[in-house]
Amino acid sequence: DASLWRDQLPALRAAGRDAHVTDVHARHATLPEMAAALLAEHPGPLVLVGTSMGGILAFEVLRQAPDRVKALALLGSTARPDTPEMIAYRNDAIVLFEQGRIDEVLQTNLRFVFHPSRLADEALVTDYFAMIHRAGVAQLIRQNRAIMARADSRPLLPTIGCPVLVVCGDSDAST
Repeated sequence: DASLWRDQLPALRAAGRDAHVTDVHARHATLPEMAAALLAEHPGPLVLVGTSMGGILAFEVLRQAPDRVKALALLGSTARPDTPEMIAYRNDAIVLFEQGRIDEVLQTNLRFVFHPSRLADEALVTDYFAMIHRAGVAQLIRQNRAIMARADSRPLLPTIGCPVLVVCGDSDAST
């Protein structure tokens, strides 16, 4: 949610950038629906910055309207579809979400979300848990299903005609 960008937004705006954080991921069930809504709600040229699912959504926006995307920043994201093992992991997480066991899933996910040196950062971990809890069970399930159903974006890579920044941590266990 927008809290993920709370430190960057003031700096971007101070630099004269018209920065917005979309919430289409919270209002729509599939990546194509999310991308169509983003395009409808933000007319004109776009510079997309996406972390994790946000980067995956940026690929879908690029797929639907390549001429509108003027630059991309993909942070800790991937063009690859989920592996069968990751799909099974997500399906297991959905079952746990439905059982009200969100914190159990979050605790397991910490090793994927944070650098090992930050796992003991109580404020950071608390922020993460709070953000996921704000999303709620229904949204977490929708988002996991959307991610599992995403298109393989690797064939799209050679067609990208705008500047792209790709950032991934050296200990990123997900991407």
